[in-house]
Amino acid sequence: MEEKFKDTDKYSFCKDYKLIEKLMDNFPFGIILLDNQANLTYYNSQFIKIIDQSQKVQKVIEWFQSDDNIQKQVRRYFKDKSTEPSIIEVVSDGDIKIIKIFPIYPENGELLLIFEDVTRRKKAEAKLKEREEYQRTIFSAIQTGIMVVDCDTKVILDVNDVAADLIGLSRDEIIGNKCHKFVCPAEESNCPIIDLKQEVDNSERIMLDKNKKEIPIIKTVVPVTLNGREALLESFIDITERKEYEKALKRSEEKYKAIVEKFLRSTMALMNEINR
Repeated sequence: MEEKFKDTDKYSFCKDYKLIEKLMDNFPFGIILLDNQANLTYYNSQFIKIIDQSQKVQKVIEWFQSDDNIQKQVRRYFKDKSTEPSIIEVVSDGDIKIIKIFPIYPENGELLLIFEDVTRRKKAEAKLKEREEYQRTIFSAIQTGIMVVDCDTKVILDVNDVAADLIGLSRDEIIGNKCHKFVCPAEESNCPIIDLKQEVDNSERIMLDKNKKEIPIIKTVVPVTLNGREALLESFIDITERKEYEKALKRSEEKYKAIVEKFLRSTMALMNEINR
């Protein structure tokens, strides 16, 4: 009876071990186990896929021992017992892969490392960042004021340097305010675009700087979608100089008109005196 129990227990253990091994091989991340001497004692199938090596044990061990970045992290984890994940680059068959490593510390001084291949994600993030920097460069280089406004909240999402200089505040001080604090203050609850569904194309409007001084502008508004959010892309130019010129021209015209009218009156009076 005792012998039968032992056999059953042994069979159950083997069965459980195979089940665990199968689960580990189907785990979406690579897994390796190191003993307290940093020797590789276990790795699953996903780890082989990540490092893109042959399934021969010796080849996997040789690759693991020869990769300086992995060895550096292994030494750090054994020394510091850090639980923080790390991101490293590894070279496999000439390709550079970006790997995120999560450490776990079982008993007996062993080290379990979980590997996630984040190459595609990191490359996508790098491309997105590069595109955002490119757009930001253009955004800042354009010699026209630009303001991005959320359609739902009318909150300013972004401005470029020209707009910030006109208002007289930093970009961070402007973002988060309602657009009507600075642009079209008389239309706070009657926005031509959002409320009245109109088009604004080269229309004269008023902008307020930080001191509430009115700045005449020519504004164009285009509806856009940014990261799934409906927004307004507002572009404007300061026409203060043009307005000052128009005022000066009007004053000059009025002065000239007054001179001409005075001359005509004097001439008419003189002719009347002659004709008497």
